[in-house]
Amino acid sequence: MALGDDLVTETQNMQRTIERRAWSTLVGAALLAVMGAIALGGLWFRVIVPPLRQMAITAQRIADGDLSVSLPEIGNRDEIGDMARAFRKMVDGLRGLFHAVSQSTHTVLEAARELESVAEQSAAGASQAAQAVSQVAAGVTEQAQASEEVRQTIEQLRRTTQEIAAGAQQTAGEIQATSQLLDRMNQVVEAVTGNAERARERAE
Repeated sequence: MALGDDLVTETQNMQRTIERRAWSTLVGAALLAVMGAIALGGLWFRVIVPPLRQMAITAQRIADGDLSVSLPEIGNRDEIGDMARAFRKMVDGLRGLFHAVSQSTHTVLEAARELESVAEQSAAGASQAAQAVSQVAAGVTEQAQASEEVRQTIEQLRRTTQEIAAGAQQTAGEIQATSQLLDRMNQVVEAVTGNAERARERAE
């Protein structure tokens, strides 16, 4: 009985020893796993997070209108590096596009200024032409008025001449009347001469 009890006791002791060793091994493996996870997390933070943070900062500056920002070269050979290089190429493309748009806008503004200057010159020329036409029209009107005055004067002279011719056929007692008619004719001639002179001056 004593031998059997000793055997049972020894077996139980060995079982407990094995359990303790297994538990220690399990705890050690868990600690190693945790330490490995922490190490990988630190490596991930140092390798992955800085490029992502830099790209976020660059994107925010571009959103604020600053296209002079340049993304530093990323040496990663993984997906993060590929994404960073693609992002940098996009920034360069946006910068070139903005420069081209600025140049086009400057060209359009210069063309608009030139068109405005040409329009102002055309308007000034049209105004001068209108003034010249108005002056010509006024001169034509004055000349027409002067021609009408000359015609009326000639008609008056013709009538006076007819009166003189009729008076010449009258008796000697009407010589005085003829003399008066001659005086009238002289006045008419002077009037005609004056009107013609004024018409010539107006035409000039």
